[in-house]
Amino acid sequence: MTKPAMWCPAFLFNYLVEVGRPAICCAGRSEPERDLTRPEEDSSRKFMGQMMHSSKLAGWILAAAMALAAVPGMAQQNDGPILLPKPRPVAKPVTPSATLLVICDLACNWKLDGKERGRIAAGDSASAMVELGEHIVIATTEDGQDIIQQIAEVKAAGQKVVILALQPVRAARLKAEQDARDKAAQEAKAEQEAKDKSEREAREKAEKEALNNAALQQQKKEHEEHEQAALDEATGLVWVDSATGLMWTKTDNGKAVDWEEATAYCRNLELAGHSDWRLPTFAELEAIYDSGAKVKCGYGGFSVSCHIMGSIRLSSPLAWSCTSGREAGKIHMISFYTGASYNYSESSKRGSQTGAAITMRALCVRSLGEGTNKRTR
Repeated sequence: MTKPAMWCPAFLFNYLVEVGRPAICCAGRSEPERDLTRPEEDSSRKFMGQMMHSSKLAGWILAAAMALAAVPGMAQQNDGPILLPKPRPVAKPVTPSATLLVICDLACNWKLDGKERGRIAAGDSASAMVELGEHIVIATTEDGQDIIQQIAEVKAAGQKVVILALQPVRAARLKAEQDARDKAAQEAKAEQEAKDKSEREAREKAEKEALNNAALQQQKKEHEEHEQAALDEATGLVWVDSATGLMWTKTDNGKAVDWEEATAYCRNLELAGHSDWRLPTFAELEAIYDSGAKVKCGYGGFSVSCHIMGSIRLSSPLAWSCTSGREAGKIHMISFYTGASYNYSESSKRGSQTGAAITMRALCVRSLGEGTNKRTR
């Protein structure tokens, strides 16, 4: 398809000039003959003609200029689509921002809206540019045991200060841990005390039962011994003092002996089925002294009344005890004749009372339910 002829601006200008040229020529040719007799009038006409021709030429030139201005648009329509100028980019509105200043009382690592922002030294601070609105600030101690989170609401441009106090968080954690330890210790102590109490009660119960059993056994044994003692007493060999629970021989050894010999005699004595005889203490001898009782005692041509309970027959009113006297090497004794106490040497076999020489004897005793020999020094 053939494109329509395009108007060339240079061609149009030349065409206009050529079109105006004949008019000028023709105008010059059609002028009437000049009157030489009127030179001024002829010059005036000539000037006016030139002026008119110049005005027409100016009009043609103006029309040509206007046509030249319209030619690019016409050529654009003939050549293809119209190319529109590129639109200018629209500037985005500026979003207001602010500075977030974060202060941490302990050394920590912090995050802003979930993003790691680095480390803050104890008592130091860090800053970050943020948009207006809410922001989540999280700080964690370097040991990872304490954490704090705050929501910082930035309402206007400028600086927003956020203080992250980890010290109270740590103090609360340490207190909670200490409370937990104290509670565990108290529970352990209470558990141990309960266990100890249970064991103590069980032990006391066992001991009580053992004591009760022992007491029952002892009571049974004593009862049996009392029964046996009654039988023995019926034989006339022993006397049982029910007030003290002591069994006495009904007679002494029958001859003069020193303290060592008296002790050996009682230790080796076997009488009424018993072999746990011993010398009595001074207090035990004194306990069977009875001033109202009168039992003949003596040997050979010497005979006095002895004030002794149980109808015990003594061959001499002096009987050895196992109680030491006030002086070293001496034994505390009692006279069942006078009721007075004496101190005789352990090696002595004789003493004097009322001018008469009296020899010492061994009177033996045993405790019901006991099988021990005693000597009190």
